[in-house]
Amino acid sequence: MSKASPYYPLVPRGIEDNLKWRARWRKDAMKDKILQRDFRQMAMDDVLFFFSAFCWAFEPRSAIKILPFVPWKHQEDVMVGMDAAVDDAETLYETTQTCLDVVLDKSRGQGATWMYLMICLRRWLRDDMFSAGLVTRTERLVDSDRDPDTLMWKIIWAMKLLPAWMMPEGFVWSKHRNVTEHSLLNPENGASIVGYAATGDVARGGRKTLFCIDEIGGKEFITGGKDIDVMNSTQHVANCRFLVSTFGGDTGAFYDAAQDAKVGDSDAVYLVLDWKDNPIQNRKQYILKHGSIRDVSPKKYGGKLTDKEKSLIRKQHLKLARRGYKCTDVIRNTWYNHQCLRPGATPRGVAQELDRNPKGAVSKVISGEIINKAKADHARPPDFKGRLLVDMETGMPVEPYFVDDESGELSIWFKPDLNGKPPFGTHTIGIDIGGGTGGSYTANSVCSVINKMTGEQVAEWSSNLAEPRRFGIISVALCRWFYDAVMIPEANFSGGFMKVVEDELCYPKLWQRETQISGLKKLTKKTGFWMTNDDTKLALFEGMVAAIAMGTFIPRSEELLEECGQYEWKNGKIVHVGSTKSDDEGAKGKSHSDRVIAAALAIYEMGESVSQDDIVEISEQDAPEGCMARRIAHFDRLHNVTGDPWIEAGLDIFGTLGSEHVDTWQ
Repeated sequence: MSKASPYYPLVPRGIEDNLKWRARWRKDAMKDKILQRDFRQMAMDDVLFFFSAFCWAFEPRSAIKILPFVPWKHQEDVMVGMDAAVDDAETLYETTQTCLDVVLDKSRGQGATWMYLMICLRRWLRDDMFSAGLVTRTERLVDSDRDPDTLMWKIIWAMKLLPAWMMPEGFVWSKHRNVTEHSLLNPENGASIVGYAATGDVARGGRKTLFCIDEIGGKEFITGGKDIDVMNSTQHVANCRFLVSTFGGDTGAFYDAAQDAKVGDSDAVYLVLDWKDNPIQNRKQYILKHGSIRDVSPKKYGGKLTDKEKSLIRKQHLKLARRGYKCTDVIRNTWYNHQCLRPGATPRGVAQELDRNPKGAVSKVISGEIINKAKADHARPPDFKGRLLVDMETGMPVEPYFVDDESGELSIWFKPDLNGKPPFGTHTIGIDIGGGTGGSYTANSVCSVINKMTGEQVAEWSSNLAEPRRFGIISVALCRWFYDAVMIPEANFSGGFMKVVEDELCYPKLWQRETQISGLKKLTKKTGFWMTNDDTKLALFEGMVAAIAMGTFIPRSEELLEECGQYEWKNGKIVHVGSTKSDDEGAKGKSHSDRVIAAALAIYEMGESVSQDDIVEISEQDAPEGCMARRIAHFDRLHNVTGDPWIEAGLDIFGTLGSEHVDTWQ
């Protein structure tokens, strides 16, 4: 152990041994003033001793909620580094009038917040006139007597677990702790800790020894430039700043600070807390190479994988692949796989929260692997291209309904029957409404038709020449041709589309959303999906990603899948590449992704319309060939027979049949 931690080796590391040791010395110290003095001094001289002898971890997710804070190895270096930076910053300021920042690049769930808060608490107890500012993204997360998620609550909770003789002389809770002002004062040495919400005037309280800025790389900070405002506001009023965060993307103040510190382009101290170094989370790491699961340093990470564990991993990989995760040539383990497979988890979210990967947090919304697999498995040229004959007065399809025409707007993946009608079924049609003015830079109007029983895309209508009114008539006719399909249009830019569909043609099967009546507490229904914010857009796209990955949506259109690859995450937002990047400024906007919106809307309606009441058990024999029910029944049959349906079916998706497994990977 380093000179910075002379007493830490005296502390038992095991939880049970540490508890017994704490109980023993605290009992002895109750009546022994000299022992109290010695233990207090040891804690003030050694930050790791303070943590392991006096601090506790509050973990509401665990069966045992309160445990002694015994640092893991990867936490020790970070604690020492952060604490040393405060002293180094004071020395630098005295000699050169310069400051020192710490950039803590972390995976989620590594105890970083508790670590910097306990460092602040120890210095509040020890250092004369120490002053810390705790900055977090919202007022709600700053302080509360009741909410354990707030920063000040954590400090107060830790204080109340200290022995009484560790508390400052003359400290009175009612005098020196103010919830309204988010403050904590030490009457003995004048030290203070104050909490702040992230605003442009966060440093209004004056000079500080230390500012701790929590999750500054998150979307809430980056949106509106709050991160820049906070950095500017605190730059000249503190000797030292702790920037503690995961990455929300490859832009923003935290990203810039981390990249500069990592390569030595700034004087900031760069520290890392990675899940791969966490002894609870990093057990039995492996890597998939050429179809073989290979252990990574089994002596270091808890031994070799068993056959049972490998079987579980292969089942996890099936699910991971459907969700767009990369499984080959990356280090994983079953804990990490579980995090990836939790409801709501996405490759982007895992990259951000666990992998410390800013580029992954700005990834394609729909991964290239998913798109390429869908192209290989499902995409094909249309069976026919042509035009739907429409009575433009009534919005009714007219016999013979479909006319072959290679330049036509309508692509279909079926053969019309002798009456010119599609195969019978229930359908949903997603509608994206363009301007209809023509030209390379004009958005297309698109109808995407999905068979709700099979999940198959059966038709796609696309044109940039149909102005909204004409497009509305055609859309109604298309819905009627597909046996009165449900229509779900995007409502943001409808123009005259809604008027003709609702008021003139009175098409009855329109998807409607509930919306608040302005100034009233009542809800009303409005036609169309309104992408009011990033959350509604996210819901739309995540549903589409899941549907493609899981096979509940079978895309046929190659153009649709090409357009799927044109959406990226940027600063926590979904953006279309064609509208944001181009070497040729004149080409911006030329590439559109209207097919994606239309298909995503249809998928959304399809998923929303399925309730438990609609679900009936169906045998493999009774289900139509190729439909989702038949595929699921087939999978279940194989699983029940062998427990390994993919091998039984003759599918070797891992490339392992007949190959030699290598079980070690150093």
